[in-house]
Amino acid sequence: MNFPYLRYATRDGGIVYRPVVPVDLAGPDGEVDFYGLVDTGSDDSLIPRFVANELGLEIDDGQITEVVGLGSERVAVASAQVELRISDGSESVSWHATVGVVGTDEEDADFVILGHNSCLDFFTAIFDGDHRLLQRAANSKLPRTSELAGES
Repeated sequence: MNFPYLRYATRDGGIVYRPVVPVDLAGPDGEVDFYGLVDTGSDDSLIPRFVANELGLEIDDGQITEVVGLGSERVAVASAQVELRISDGSESVSWHATVGVVGTDEEDADFVILGHNSCLDFFTAIFDGDHRLLQRAANSKLPRTSELAGES
């Protein structure tokens, strides 16, 4: 699967290209189309609480953990089970995963974080900066198999 990097404006007026992929998240109450930032520095995959609520996910607030980001900022994280699906238009891959749930019910997030646990470890990837292209192929760790788009 091939995903061109997406162009984003920076706060100082510059431009940055990021490896962001379309991702469908599914739960008991439906499906949400979102974008996922492929973050090789993140151990965990994270979704905003408002998305988890919209999907009807059972959020385990009894098992709160903390993740530490840049500047040693600590963020409380609950967990939930979700189905993730990525597609480049010709190939689709879907799997069930435990993800971290962060934030509030306010719709203030532009993308989910796709980290190693529950996502990146299931793929072999090439980050081609010259061509601003992410090449991903499912590997043997993926819990479910790849399917051609439109096939079940």
